[in-house]
Amino acid sequence: MTIPPLRERGNDVLLLADHFLGKFSREFGKPGLELSAEARDRLLHYCWRGNVRELQNTLERAVILADGLSIRPEGLQLPVSKPDAGQVPTGMLAENFNWEGSLEEVTARAASHVEKVLLENTMRECKWNKTRAAEKLGISPKTLLAKLRTAGLED
Repeated sequence: MTIPPLRERGNDVLLLADHFLGKFSREFGKPGLELSAEARDRLLHYCWRGNVRELQNTLERAVILADGLSIRPEGLQLPVSKPDAGQVPTGMLAENFNWEGSLEEVTARAASHVEKVLLENTMRECKWNKTRAAEKLGISPKTLLAKLRTAGLED
């Protein structure tokens, strides 16, 4: 008998999460705990490489650390998962983009990459005329120069 991985079992994730939430709420003396709608959505869209055991550990940790009656997505402490290819516009991020790290670190890397792509595309459109490119981007020529240097795109 083959049991499909948790990530392929749809709403089973939520049924199991509710089970584990109830179990650990009783075990740790925290009655009335519930998952917020955003946390439930996060559970549904996470890839669950560790299957049911990973879900169980996630809920146990969330219950232990809960300081209110509602567990929010950040309370689940799930790592950032790489979005499906269809969720990221073509060419927006490199295929080997590093999705590991804190939200702040991943966001900074993504913003830096997107800025570099936008700078390069704008410079090409403007035939590398920095004055026109700066106007189009709504920044000063001095700022454009600094950004081109940072992105490694200066002549």
